[in-house]
Amino acid sequence: MESGPLDLFDGPPWTESTDLPGPTHRRTPLWWFLIAAVLVGAFLVWLSLVLPVPGGSVLVPTGIVVGVGVAIGAGGGIVLLACRELGGSGVFAASVFLLTALTGIWTFELSLPFQMAWASSSSSSQVKQILGNLERGPKNVDGVPLDPCQVVRTGSIGPLSAPFDQCATSTYVGAFGSKRVNFVLFTLVGVRTQGLAYTNIGPATFEDECYRHLVGDWWAFNGGDPANPAGPCSLGYSFHGGG
Repeated sequence: MESGPLDLFDGPPWTESTDLPGPTHRRTPLWWFLIAAVLVGAFLVWLSLVLPVPGGSVLVPTGIVVGVGVAIGAGGGIVLLACRELGGSGVFAASVFLLTALTGIWTFELSLPFQMAWASSSSSSQVKQILGNLERGPKNVDGVPLDPCQVVRTGSIGPLSAPFDQCATSTYVGAFGSKRVNFVLFTLVGVRTQGLAYTNIGPATFEDECYRHLVGDWWAFNGGDPANPAGPCSLGYSFHGGG
């Protein structure tokens, strides 16, 4: 039987392909996530510089810095996972967690000492001027200035910004014999038991108080909490008894 010419066209003239590529997800370069993590780290460093208060708790600002860092790292990682950025999620979260840990240590150990060291030159010059004015002012029979305190309304001393109280002492009287005792206390207005101190006799300045060395002759101090069974001083401070 002869086949007709239509036999050449048996079946459909074409078939539909099932191998056509579907929509693809374009991956974001990983260094973008590193830049984002560095920006988060910069924000955490800023928090570490503005939250600690001289003489105040160092544990609270450290906890805030760490909490914010962990929240941003975890939240950002989850959002990136939802956006199918698996690699970016891991890079961002891991980088932020690492920077959070480092910034937490920085906040607890070094933030206040760094700020005091940064301003040490100008602050020490201020102290010399204060002690010089004190030396020229009126004194009692023991050589103790009659009016050693004043309220500073403008400016700053290290990490402590005005307004603050300023009380200076310069005398030979006391347990140090012929050694001249010089110290200036810079405290929160109305709170004479918390702030910064410039002193040449170290912890002996702070009788029955808590202290923390910052840099050189600069210290942070507070009155502590004698009723606390765990100890009068918060973490990061040491206690100096009186007498």
